Amino acid sequence: REKLGTLENLVGKESYRGLLTGLSKAFNVSVDTADQLIEEHVSATRILRPFMQGRGMVPFGKPDTASYLLFIPKGFTMKAFGLNPEDKEDRKKMPNEQEAWEWFERTYPSVAHWLMQFKDEASKRSDMGDYWWELRACAYYDEFSMPKLFYQTFQVRPCFIYSDQSVFCNNSMWFLSIKDKALLALLCSNMGWWLISKYCPRIQNGYQLIWDNFKQISIPSELPPRLGELADLLMLDVELGHNDNYKLHLQEVNEEVDKLYYEAIKGTVFFNGEVLL
Repeated sequence: REKLGTLENLVGKESYRGLLTGLSKAFNVSVDTADQLIEEHVSATRILRPFMQGRGMVPFGKPDTASYLLFIPKGFTMKAFGLNPEDKEDRKKMPNEQEAWEWFERTYPSVAHWLMQFKDEASKRSDMGDYWWELRACAYYDEFSMPKLFYQTFQVRPCFIYSDQSVFCNNSMWFLSIKDKALLALLCSNMGWWLISKYCPRIQNGYQLIWDNFKQISIPSELPPRLGELADLLMLDVELGHNDNYKLHLQEVNEEVDKLYYEAIKGTVFFNGEVLL
């Protein structure tokens, strides 16, 4: 088996972009507004999701979910009427807007009251769902509930964070759907940043992690469990503010990753003496 593959090989999927709501002021609500909606009617908890906006990210940090998404995806209302949004015949049976809204207002009264103030603007969106209170269609909504690594496409230092919770993000961020935290440690290492610098286009004082380039970085086909353990320790260091421990654990990550790549390329013949990882 080849010792080196690519990031795309390891992840086995594409990188996913965060959501476009088409009307952030309606669907992206503050913590205070979310609390108020829940206080008015507990049903709001069923459609509120933690939402990241890409601010204040630090390597190995927790997602900064300072707001919430009203998660009402396309097909949400049809399913409530026992209809399959993917079935052509069922789509012919879609309830009209008035009937559908009356159901939504009865079921989610506090959210309906909140959204009604934005009805005119929401109705004019080109990227709404079947009804004005729904979000646009997205083929990978389910991936947001999976373990994942979040990152921004423009980086001036390696900065990736991990979450195994149902956390959504806006379109300033992307994420890789993968459970193994060892990849988090590798991408935040010195070697990870060197690989990004070799494959991703430079812009200003950093690099753009465009997936067509980023997916090509060389990644060992198997990552050691120790890197995952170190990622856990580093996440805890950040959470508790243990800076000295953080430096020690990051140093061990760099050593482990360097050793990993050394073993992967040992015995390989390089072109013109250049190491082409």
